[in-house]
Amino acid sequence: MDLASTSSPETVKTHLDDRDDSDTFERTPEGLGFMDASKSVLELSWELFPPGHSSLSPSIAPRRRRGTVRSEAVKPIQVQVNLQQDLGLLKASKGDTGSVLWRSSYYLAHNILRQHHFAPSSSSLPLINAATLAKTRILELGSGTGLLAIVLQNLCGQFTASDRWENLKLIKRNLELNKVKARDLDEGGQRSPTSLKSTRKPSLARHTSHDRHKFQDDSNGGSQAKHDQILLEEIDWLAISQERKSDQKSSSQAQARPMPAYDLILCVDCIFNEHLAQPLVDTLVKYCPKGGQTIVWVIVELRSSDVLSKFLETWFNDPSGPWTIVRLSHASMGDWNGRRPRWVGWVGWR
Repeated sequence: MDLASTSSPETVKTHLDDRDDSDTFERTPEGLGFMDASKSVLELSWELFPPGHSSLSPSIAPRRRRGTVRSEAVKPIQVQVNLQQDLGLLKASKGDTGSVLWRSSYYLAHNILRQHHFAPSSSSLPLINAATLAKTRILELGSGTGLLAIVLQNLCGQFTASDRWENLKLIKRNLELNKVKARDLDEGGQRSPTSLKSTRKPSLARHTSHDRHKFQDDSNGGSQAKHDQILLEEIDWLAISQERKSDQKSSSQAQARPMPAYDLILCVDCIFNEHLAQPLVDTLVKYCPKGGQTIVWVIVELRSSDVLSKFLETWFNDPSGPWTIVRLSHASMGDWNGRRPRWVGWVGWR
């Protein structure tokens, strides 16, 4: 499946190449990567312009020469999202990093929105082809505040947001805040038998949603049904890792379990600790079947080369493979509002 329709990959790697990005590792005042860890509510607003269009206000726009025709002003597409952050969880001794918004999620949302509304120039390809995205079933691991679920719910075929129980409550509040419907996978008997159940977790309520765009699947000549709700799933990497160890003696039974079908596993800025490298890989193995059509897309802000190298080595050398892992080029990933981005992305499949 041609999900990541990007330009030619920069390299195919099994480890982190520090030569291009060594100056960004642990040498900047940017911090860990929070957007703003001082506010309990973030009011996000994007103004989306076509490629090459100047967003200068009329008061500072260059003067028009006499005799020239005044060009029509381009009205930007405005997108607004309000997000609650749980600063209490962030400041707790365990440091729950999923309770605040991270830069990588913000800029990924911005780049996908811009490319959806305005096609990139002929010299570059979009992060994800719009027609493909319109029918793509996405599972996001470590959804955090739920920003990508809110932004992509109108653009993809189905979106499942997942996290630990503590963070699912925050995601649900943000979906409600932005008038997006949510449904727990327990409802309608659609929960995967591999999901982690909690007796304390109530069924997630349904909420009124704003009108949704309708997409057409041009490649098949017909309409593509859109999911009108975000699905919520509790996924604990540590528990899955322990489950995988327990299943090693009965691997044939574990592989026979029915699994939900996803086209894209999305993991944005979830790698902070070397000890979570193996649990994350175990989770990728669980939801990305061997020989299937599922693609894993991992995006990380550059912080610690040791942690990223540990993750990539664990992922590439996992016995569930062989995995094919491709690093995306800087150009295909997009910029950070004109600044040099401090992130890196890989796609992988097996």
